[in-house]
Amino acid sequence: AFSGTVTVGSTSDSCSSSNAGAIQFSGGTLRVCDGSDWTEIVLAQKGITANTPGESCLDILEGNSTATDGRYWIDPDGDGGLEPWVATCDMSNGGWTQVGYSKDVEFKQWFSGGDAWRYLPEDFTLAWSDEQIDALRAVSTEGKQSFVGLCDGVLYYYYATGNDHGNAARFRFHTGDTTPRGGADYSPWDVTVSKDGCSVSNGGENGALDKATIFDISALELPLVNIETRDSGDNGEEFGSPLTDNPAWFR
Repeated sequence: AFSGTVTVGSTSDSCSSSNAGAIQFSGGTLRVCDGSDWTEIVLAQKGITANTPGESCLDILEGNSTATDGRYWIDPDGDGGLEPWVATCDMSNGGWTQVGYSKDVEFKQWFSGGDAWRYLPEDFTLAWSDEQIDALRAVSTEGKQSFVGLCDGVLYYYYATGNDHGNAARFRFHTGDTTPRGGADYSPWDVTVSKDGCSVSNGGENGALDKATIFDISALELPLVNIETRDSGDNGEEFGSPLTDNPAWFR
């Protein structure tokens, strides 16, 4: 390990016009004499520029414990792979990297002709390419996401009047894997329902956020790319989801 002081350009501890440009390194700090005083030089941290990307937000945080929430350059597959890109990082909660959506699922009546199991006609629109998501997943050990289901007469999970889970929705992951449907248990996937406002009256919710059904999902196979519903084909049955407010996160 390095110890002591290295001085280039001058052996003096003072800084004046006579030794302007002198460089010192001591105790892990690099300083340069500007002609009147020593100025500390901040070395480039991971994630600050495209030339110094981190592998992920967690990698950046592990290299700089004072990193704050924000946007950083990442390059999960390293040199020779994808070009570095900018990601949103949640540093306050341990270095999570966001994988978001570019648009929501519109709140409207999607289907007609009565109740039947149906996926949405198009997959959710992600903000990143498949290759970028795959690269981040490969260097991650955890994934999490909440799905917020807005409704009016549409069931996502429990049916209070019927006292059953026969309409419990199925989710498709980015990897192509799918969860079970039509039951309370989503094993082997880690899926919990933290709120189920859509189960209470089966109508009259009008897409209100405070009456939504919320699924909390932990899985590396995220982000979600589609949902299959059953109780969504009668007249006036509407649903949607604010995906852009509920991205997936990896670390």
